[in-house]
Amino acid sequence: MKIGVYVTGYEPQSGGGYTFESDLFTELLLHVNRGRSQRFYLIVPEEHVTRKFLESLPPSLQVIKVRTKRFMGRFLALLASECSFYRAHSKSLSPLDRAAKSAGIDFIWFLAAGNHRTDIPYLTVLWDLQHRATPWFPEFSAQGMWDRRELNHRSFLQRAAAIITGTEQGKIELKKYYEIDEEKILLLPHPTPSFALKAGTAKEDIFFNFRIEGRYILYPAQFWPHKNHINLLEAMDIYIKNGGPALTLVCVGSDKGNREFVEKAAKRLGIEKFVKFLGFVSRAQLVVLYKNAVALTYASYCGPENLPPLEAFAIGCPVLASNIPGAKEQFGDAAILFSPEKPEEIALKIRILVEDDELRSSLIARGRIRAEQWTAKEYITKVVSYLNDFSHIRKNWP
Repeated sequence: MKIGVYVTGYEPQSGGGYTFESDLFTELLLHVNRGRSQRFYLIVPEEHVTRKFLESLPPSLQVIKVRTKRFMGRFLALLASECSFYRAHSKSLSPLDRAAKSAGIDFIWFLAAGNHRTDIPYLTVLWDLQHRATPWFPEFSAQGMWDRRELNHRSFLQRAAAIITGTEQGKIELKKYYEIDEEKILLLPHPTPSFALKAGTAKEDIFFNFRIEGRYILYPAQFWPHKNHINLLEAMDIYIKNGGPALTLVCVGSDKGNREFVEKAAKRLGIEKFVKFLGFVSRAQLVVLYKNAVALTYASYCGPENLPPLEAFAIGCPVLASNIPGAKEQFGDAAILFSPEKPEEIALKIRILVEDDELRSSLIARGRIRAEQWTAKEYITKVVSYLNDFSHIRKNWP
C-alpha cells in the first residue's frame, strides 16, 4: 500500500503543533530508513517544500507537492468545506487528490490535525474539540470560527477511516459530538517531546540571563483567553497577600492578541513586579527555564491533552495543572491538580508545593516515569500496525 504522509509544516512559534508534528516526522524517517514493508511518500504544501525539516530526506522517500490554491481554488475549497450540496455534486478533484492520485497514493496519513478535502481513505489525529466543549472562548467562536470549525470537523472526522485521540476523554467527545464509531478511534497518547527527554538527561545547561530574581513558577502558553492567565494572576495576588515565600510568575509564549490585556491585569492587581513576560523563547531557553523553576503551573482550561506538562515531567520540573476532563488520565499521580476557575485553590496548591521540598522531589520522580512511558517511537509503531491492517481492505480496488 502506498501511503502519503501529509506534513503541514508548522513553524516553531506554533507551539505544540510544531513539537508534535516534527517529533513524529523525525521518528517516521527513522522507520523508513529501517526499510519497513509499507511504501511511504511525503505530501507537502508547495510553499513548505524547502522547510528545514525536509532537508536530507532518504532517497526512498519521494516528495509530492500540493499546489498552493489560487483565488478560484481557495473559493472552491471554502465552498467544499462549508456546503454539503457542493460536495455531493462536484466531480472535480481537490488539489490534494490530484497530487496524490498522480503518484498512485492509496491512503493518506495526516501527521498533524487538519481538515482537508479528499476522496482517498485517510487517518487523522484529533487534538481537541474545544469549540464544542468551551464554545464561549472567542478564539473558538468569534467571527464565524465556531461555524467553520463545526463544518470542517463534522465532514472530515465522519469520513475518516480512523481517528487518533490521546485519551478516553477524547474518545468520549468524538462519540458524543460526532457519533463516531468506537472501532474507528485509535487511542494513542501524545508522545513526550523528544527535546525534553534529551534535556532531562543532559549534564550541562546553556546559560541565559533572564534577569529573574529568586525562585519562580513557569507558565509556557500562548496568549489566548483559554490559557487562563487572569485566574493565575489572581492566584499570585492571593499568594502574595497571604504571605507566601518570595516567588515570581514567569510567562512565556507567543502573543495571540491577549498579552496586553493580561499585562494590564497584572498592573491592576498591583503585582507587575512579581510577574515577568518573556514572550516567545527558543527550546534551549525553555529547557533552562524548566530546569530552574520551582514548578510548572499549567492553568489552561482546554485539553484533554497538553504537551508542556509532559515536557516538564521529562526535564525534572514539578507540575501543577488544571483539573480538566482527561487530566487525571494523562498525568496519573505525577501532578498536583487544581480547579482552573478558582484562584484561591491555585494559590493554595502553589504554596503547598513551594514550601514542601519532599513533595517536589516525589513529583519529579513520578513525572520522569510518566514521561518515559510513551514516545514517538511507540506512536509510529502503533500507527504502522493500523496501516498494515487497513491494507487488507484497501487492496480491493485499484
